[in-house]
Amino acid sequence: FTVMHGKRSLLRGTLSVVEATGRAAQIAKNLRVIMFDTSPHELDPEYAVFAGAVERCGISEALDLRSGVPMSAMPSILRECDVGLVAYGRELGVDSLPNRIFEYMAAGLPVIVPSYAREMASIVTSERCGLTVDFEDVREISDAILFLWNEPDQCRAMGRRGREAFERRHNWEAEVLPVLDRIRSW
Repeated sequence: FTVMHGKRSLLRGTLSVVEATGRAAQIAKNLRVIMFDTSPHELDPEYAVFAGAVERCGISEALDLRSGVPMSAMPSILRECDVGLVAYGRELGVDSLPNRIFEYMAAGLPVIVPSYAREMASIVTSERCGLTVDFEDVREISDAILFLWNEPDQCRAMGRRGREAFERRHNWEAEVLPVLDRIRSW
């Protein structure tokens, strides 16, 4: 059962994901979390904090830490995944609407997003394409991962609904082209 976290970054909720993975991996023995490194460890002051958390939580076997990849490689990587996370804490997450949520939906992955991220939570709730949790609460994160791991039919159904919603409403043609047409008409 593979979870996509994305870029390893303290600002993007990586420590909470590491701790939640440690908790969830005690039950879901086949749990794997993909993260991407974007800088050499010796140049990254956050790496020691991250590495210490990985060791403390005992998740080195569950962690799939990869080098950064070009955006064009992401669709094939997302096909390896069962769930996509947008793990922002309140500092970054309240008013965020990152492209990642739409990439996950396009790939047919259920998403777990911050409950306090107004726009993301609204999309996930209305489209029924995932779960909302407090990404500053390790138990909520791990419980959401374990729910999707334990309910594969619901997990796949959420992913299908997300893909359908992406195709109908949450894509370039549906979102941006009408705005561009409006601008052109002015």
